[in-house]
Amino acid sequence: MNFSYYFLLITFCSVLAGALLQAQDCAEERYLTPVFSSTNYYQDVVYARDVEDFIFDFELSPENLNILLPSNSWPNVGLESDLLHLNAIDLTMDIRTPPLSDAACKRPVFIWAYPGGFVSGEKEAEDMQALIDTFARRGYVAAAIHYRIGADVTDEGSMYRAVYRASQDASAAIRFFKQNAAAFNIDTSKVFFGGSSAGALAGLHASFVDESERPADTYERYQQFFPNAQIADDLGPLHSIEVTEVSAITPSNINILPGTVPAPHWGKPRVMVSCWGAIGDLDWLDVQPGIPDVLIFHGEDDFIVHPDCAPPFSVFGVTTVAAPVTCGGIEMAPVLAANGIPVESYIEPGGFHEYWGTLNGDFDNDFLINGVGGLGPDPFYWNDMIQKIGNFSYERLRPDALPISGPTTVNACAIETYSSSILTDTDYCWAVSGGTIVNDNGSEIDVLWDSSASTGNLELIIENCAEAVSLPSTLTVSIAAPATLSITAFLEGCYEVSTGSMRTDLYDDGLLPLAQPFSGSPWNYSGTESMSTYADFPLNTVDWVLIDLIDDQQNILAQQAALLLEDGSVVSSDPTIPTGIGFCNLSTAVNYELILRHRNHVGVKSAVGVNLNGNYDFSSAPTQAADNGTYQLKGMPDGTYVLLAGDVNGEGRILTDDVNIYLAQSSLIAQYTEADCNMDGNVTVADFNLLQPNAGHLGIVEVVY
Repeated sequence: MNFSYYFLLITFCSVLAGALLQAQDCAEERYLTPVFSSTNYYQDVVYARDVEDFIFDFELSPENLNILLPSNSWPNVGLESDLLHLNAIDLTMDIRTPPLSDAACKRPVFIWAYPGGFVSGEKEAEDMQALIDTFARRGYVAAAIHYRIGADVTDEGSMYRAVYRASQDASAAIRFFKQNAAAFNIDTSKVFFGGSSAGALAGLHASFVDESERPADTYERYQQFFPNAQIADDLGPLHSIEVTEVSAITPSNINILPGTVPAPHWGKPRVMVSCWGAIGDLDWLDVQPGIPDVLIFHGEDDFIVHPDCAPPFSVFGVTTVAAPVTCGGIEMAPVLAANGIPVESYIEPGGFHEYWGTLNGDFDNDFLINGVGGLGPDPFYWNDMIQKIGNFSYERLRPDALPISGPTTVNACAIETYSSSILTDTDYCWAVSGGTIVNDNGSEIDVLWDSSASTGNLELIIENCAEAVSLPSTLTVSIAAPATLSITAFLEGCYEVSTGSMRTDLYDDGLLPLAQPFSGSPWNYSGTESMSTYADFPLNTVDWVLIDLIDDQQNILAQQAALLLEDGSVVSSDPTIPTGIGFCNLSTAVNYELILRHRNHVGVKSAVGVNLNGNYDFSSAPTQAADNGTYQLKGMPDGTYVLLAGDVNGEGRILTDDVNIYLAQSSLIAQYTEADCNMDGNVTVADFNLLQPNAGHLGIVEVVY
């Protein structure tokens, strides 16, 4: 069959010939737009075998039966009559799948059923073939099914039976894919069904009719004048047709499996798309296990299958067939909604039956499409309906959005961890405003929050292995000022017991360097902390100090040069941070070990971990220093503990090298020098008197260079 009229309607993505497009970075593409330039096509795949069929549906009214058999022979007519019980048939479907190279797993299925009033129609109908091609190119496994047709249009009971048989076949097609999920690489919870006209009726009744609601005519039928004259057998439960099992997509190895399943809802789809379909009784549209969400299309002026409640094929109240009353889209939608069943309905003003451009499934309108004439669908309605079906179905394919866990109040410059549930075969796509992702482990990320932002936002979208994308989950974060660590420490060389504070001689004499002094050996610190002018120093500045934050493996995680004030407080050189020291790039949820260094006093390490929002006082007790304070801090007469003076070369120990530097710098006046242990700007014997009692002191291993 030539489908050139159809392909002209597809807007393809830019792809190389034969190449496939994969959804990347959680983009909504697959299932909403064509992503494959070709599909695999499997014709006449058997989904049920040896199903009883009836030519012309010889479930005839007494009048029509009398034409074939004299009335006096009716009592002798039984199920095994050569006239009534004819050959069984195999039910088949045409299947299109994405190319074998498709990497997606647990793909959805879209099954389509043709129109024809239950007396005609075929799976080869042009709209059915176009539909399965459309949805396979979008990433679905798609199938057009053959279902049993045949009815006595003059007998209402026969029409009931025709609808019921088609519904049994629709159920069998659904269960066929669920039973063979591994072979087709599909998700059993994502089997969708769509039908046009009679095909829609078949799907709706398979979805909603309960066994207790079966029409009486679907059981054994007897001629009313002769009770023993059985003219039709019991069609059996709705979800009872046995389905085949395949070992691969091509059905080369088929074994019959029992059609009964643990629960009837196995024969029901997740989504039901009704194109100008109807239900036999609005009361059947109730909540029960496994019922689908419903998408309805119906023409307001459809007289073949009325959008309200009326017999099909009736005009101005005049019926042309003995069909029972059915209720179409206008009547179904509010009942479904009232019962809490998700439904979306489109009633087309002035629309007739099959208004997407077909007559019994074949395209009957002559449109000029892209400059090429030919038979084809109505370009407006077809494309619009395909997009609506795609959008509705996609919302049922989406994985559930995952909540984001993590702090909602943070400090600027801090690194915080955010996480979500861990799922297999899932891609996590994070987006952050007001911060930067510095580490991405899929379900968990680390975010460095900006110093200039007051509010941040996180967004998480996941993509499952079927390449369907969730709606975003979000988390709003309030960003406070940077976390500030407050440190208190005193230096022996300039500490005055009488005042309980340190002298500020270096500042007072204008000797402090504008830039941090730790760029050389042994510190080799490359930080750029500095003061723009001397006036920017706090008035009570003593000297520069260097702070290391380390982990339990002694790795330096952060360093910062800061200012030591006369009251022992350590402050940032950044005037926008009025108290303490702000550290960027670190988490406030972690405690860090702290090392405080000075250029001519032995450094000390905290005895316990310190939080960035915390306080640490080295001066309050010897146990504030690691190693239980064993000679790491010196006690002063007023009970204050200070860092030991005399580490002239800054290596963390007081040895001969320090004495030699003192001797070399001896007698230097009004200078910022290493040997100035009492920090008065001059190198004199007073400095040696501080160094000499501390000679031989060794700092702990973490502070020694």
